[in-house]
Amino acid sequence: MAVGRALRASVWGLLLLASMSAGADQFQGRDPDERDLKDAAVSRLVHSLDPAVPVAVGKVVVRQASLLQARQLLAGYGLRAGLDAGWNMTAPEWQQAEQALTARANVLIESEIGVPDWFYTVMERETAKVLDAEEADYIATHFTTPIGREQRILLQMRLVAEVLMANYSFTNRIDHTVPGLDNDLRGLSTAYWDMEPFRQRANMTGPESMKFAGNAAGLKFTRMLAINGIEGLATYINNVTAQAVDTVDDADPLIGEYARRYLQRTTASQAAGAHVDEN
Repeated sequence: MAVGRALRASVWGLLLLASMSAGADQFQGRDPDERDLKDAAVSRLVHSLDPAVPVAVGKVVVRQASLLQARQLLAGYGLRAGLDAGWNMTAPEWQQAEQALTARANVLIESEIGVPDWFYTVMERETAKVLDAEEADYIATHFTTPIGREQRILLQMRLVAEVLMANYSFTNRIDHTVPGLDNDLRGLSTAYWDMEPFRQRANMTGPESMKFAGNAAGLKFTRMLAINGIEGLATYINNVTAQAVDTVDDADPLIGEYARRYLQRTTASQAAGAHVDEN
């Protein structure tokens, strides 16, 4: 019993030192309690993760949904108003209307997806459910080692990046044929290839690797990433997608002005053509 208490005191001492080194002012002049130490360890672990692919996925998904909604509204308006076949994505007035319809959605994408705070919030929430302070500290420390870094990249690549991309690709919420996504798709491709998915990674069967793979904390964290982590990230992205689509719907009254400009231009062009034919 005495040995166990001494060991536990030693572990908490290390956790205290780690949390203090992460930021001396985070406890606002008071001594940290057990919850503080857990929060600090979880935060340190989660902030070792790379948000690049989830952020890139979110940008593509939200942008695609807002663009498709805008185009559906524009096409529907054209049908109801009896506009000719020239009212399509090649018409300058359609393009201007599309930009107006998606303007607020684009702001939402940058503020709610492009800034990765949401990723860390989801990961901290889900990690705190499954790990205690000692477990989070062990994984955070392991991820600072060369082998740990490689394992972290593999976990994020196989359990987060590829699963998240597959989830949206299989349901066509990431569709590479949708015009207007080029920049976001390039960003997603860059984020994924930066993880060097096909590079040979050494020492994955070494003692430190096997210890993490068989450790209860490692198993719990891995399971969390594969299930609750993915679900949490997807839920957040889906919620922002719904908000973005709503902003497009709210801008629907703007379409009429651009349709009138289209009619003025095409009517004037037709009249000029008729005048030339008469001469």
